Amino acid sequence: MRFMCKLSLVCVFSSLVALGGTAQAGVLSAEAGGPKQHERAVREWAAEKERASHERPDRPDSRASKPVEKASPKAAEVRTLPGMTVTKESARRQEIKDVTHATLDSRGRQMVVTSEHRDNSQAHKNGAIDIRSKDLSPEQRQSEAKAVSKALGSRHTVVVEETHAPAPRAEGPKAQVNTAYRDGKKGNTRVTEMKASATHTHVQPDVPKDHQ
Repeated sequence: MRFMCKLSLVCVFSSLVALGGTAQAGVLSAEAGGPKQHERAVREWAAEKERASHERPDRPDSRASKPVEKASPKAAEVRTLPGMTVTKESARRQEIKDVTHATLDSRGRQMVVTSEHRDNSQAHKNGAIDIRSKDLSPEQRQSEAKAVSKALGSRHTVVVEETHAPAPRAEGPKAQVNTAYRDGKKGNTRVTEMKASATHTHVQPDVPKDHQ
């Protein structure tokens, strides 16, 4: 399925959830979001990765992280108050925290922020946060993410990052399944290398590169 990116913010979301183009290994449709589908997708992703490693052993990993240039603190300032400077990052993050807290509170949930600013993540440098959701069932986790994304609207993306690993002393692939939501709508689900230390929900502002 192909979407026309009319605005730069839509392009940010499209690249994140891998919408459009032909089917890819590790990418599920928006409807395939259950735990069994996720487990099958992880196995298929691992098998495809193994085949690719034998077919192209000398090809460098295109997913290797690249150093991100640090933004100028002065360029990020939006206004100065007595005794403090409010940056674009802090303003974006506070908006996310306020809306997310109100949404979870209405659902009888306490918001626990597990990560805020991180120098190794452009999304977190732009104002993203991670919140705890590993204590929820898969269905509750997805429902909560959808509700948060609807409350935040079209300028934000919410991603449920679920880690999958074999039981202790058992063999099997390690991966994470990312399911994205925007404006209350579910995007595609993608299987990737496991980078998260635990299952959680990531909430970020959609910021065009020229506004970071």
